[in-house]
Amino acid sequence: MDGSDVLRVRTAAILLPLLAGAASLAVSWQRWINPFVDSGRELDVPWRLAQGERLYRDVTYYYGPLGPWVNALVLRLSGHRWLALELVCGALSALIFLLLFRLTRRAGSLLSATVATTLAAALCMGAPRGGAFIFPYSSSSLFALAGGLLALDAASSATAGWGWRPLWSALGLAVALTSRLEIGAAAAVALVIAGLRCRDREGTRADLGAVALGALLAVGIYGVACAGIPWRDLVADGPFTPFLAMPQEWRELYLSAAGFGEPGKSASRMAISLLLDALLLAAAARVALPRPGRPRRRHLFALAGLVLFAADARSRLSDPRSNLPPVFAVLPLVAAVAALAQLRRPLAGTGPGRPRSLLFAFSAALAARVLCGLTVGPRMSPYSALPLPGLLATAAILVFDVLAPRLPAPRVFAWRLAALFALLGALFLCQTGRVDHQPGIVELETAAGTLRLPAREAAAIARTLGYLERNARDGETLTAFPESGFFNFVLGLRSPLRQDLILPGVLAGSREAAAVRQVGAAGPKYILLCNRPTPEYGPESFGLDYAAQLWRAVNQRYVLAQAFGWAMPTAPVGARHFFIRLYERSPRAPAPAQLPSPGLRHRPSLSATLLP
Repeated sequence: MDGSDVLRVRTAAILLPLLAGAASLAVSWQRWINPFVDSGRELDVPWRLAQGERLYRDVTYYYGPLGPWVNALVLRLSGHRWLALELVCGALSALIFLLLFRLTRRAGSLLSATVATTLAAALCMGAPRGGAFIFPYSSSSLFALAGGLLALDAASSATAGWGWRPLWSALGLAVALTSRLEIGAAAAVALVIAGLRCRDREGTRADLGAVALGALLAVGIYGVACAGIPWRDLVADGPFTPFLAMPQEWRELYLSAAGFGEPGKSASRMAISLLLDALLLAAAARVALPRPGRPRRRHLFALAGLVLFAADARSRLSDPRSNLPPVFAVLPLVAAVAALAQLRRPLAGTGPGRPRSLLFAFSAALAARVLCGLTVGPRMSPYSALPLPGLLATAAILVFDVLAPRLPAPRVFAWRLAALFALLGALFLCQTGRVDHQPGIVELETAAGTLRLPAREAAAIARTLGYLERNARDGETLTAFPESGFFNFVLGLRSPLRQDLILPGVLAGSREAAAVRQVGAAGPKYILLCNRPTPEYGPESFGLDYAAQLWRAVNQRYVLAQAFGWAMPTAPVGARHFFIRLYERSPRAPAPAQLPSPGLRHRPSLSATLLP
């Protein structure tokens, strides 16, 4: 290629991921925050730390300390709006895609890196149901993914010896371990395997030294975060709970996310995915190859692809929330097989072998949570978005850089596959846009920012906020069940309970008894009960199927003040119609807890369509 061609290729490699990420944000605009599922924790935990509370002692959190610490600092510096946290996640996402591109470029080619990064940006930036990188169900996951990729990118460099490479690897590993232990462990295992299989002894020492230094840094950070907190509390209700004391309800959730809850259905989907991918690869490799004597044949594959795309799009008009065809479902198993295949021979200090080994192993480990349950589309699991960048990079390397050179027309095959990736991304964006902009989705303006929600949820939230803005006073306290953080963050009213999320498995035995004593002796002034069922955990209804003792204590000391929504006043959580019920502390109960805060926050305006 001449100079102008190189410039065009490099420009495309930069612009395409940016455009894809921007398109993903546009079609899902302001639909990233769910007030009743996980988002409240992501808002409230750093805000509580910014008010002087201590992580793990005053606030329950099940991940590492780095993410909440950074987010708390950002809130202190930039103000009390979720835009600041979205900007943090946006910066982390940009770093993730940059590191993914660099690592994939070393392990494959410019084409595979560009295609994988572009599709990953399209699918992940605005992913639905808590998966959106711009505001995920857990920002700690983004910190960990960025740290893991930084460690792998530094270790994939051809430079031998210590130098700066192992130091950057150690730093990235420490970031990953202090954000999400399991993600940091996946990166550490990939580095150890690469180090042990490295032909260069100096490279082996560098990799193992980076892992040791990163682990040492992580231990020091955890030591600071956990100092003075009893070990039993850290295990029962802290960062080590998922590993040492995971509740049975959480195990059921993770088994379902991995596809093991319905093994027959998962096996069928995996078989369909394998068959579909094999047919697509065979068609791209063999069907209607261009020939000098029959140049029109080159258009047949494109026409066939457009016909299939149109047929699939038409079939989804009746149900825009249906997921994409399961072409991605088999990728976790493919990554695992590819990682094992890299163990056949030692890794050289140069060439694609080392970065491929690191990328494949890390991607396979990261995808273990959705091993047989990976879905992509409007109904995708929030756990599917996080491993997608690595899985897409693995797939791109395998088809563009491993398979294509072995075919009779590698260039044609590569461009056909690139077009297929683009069509899948476009279909995902179209479906996401249709779901997120359908009639009945309205804007809700709050003191902390604007979001878009189903009209009935938005109306109930607006009326709840309006009531509390008129009646609450500075220093009064508020807790919402089963998830509290959204209302605390938006209103500036703190919760006296350690837990932001009272989900199945969170309160058991002594922990529920402690919450009951807290509510009885010095509970919040206001309590909200939101119709947020939890069927994914098994027990569905707060106060009936779980946390029944806690809710009995609430009924003894609180009186119903207002009910917002369309359900009957006695309808339980899980009822058909959405509701929010507001309870106030009974005058006969002990005085409610008072906690200093920056002051009650009021919305600048309220859309007339949401007023009672």
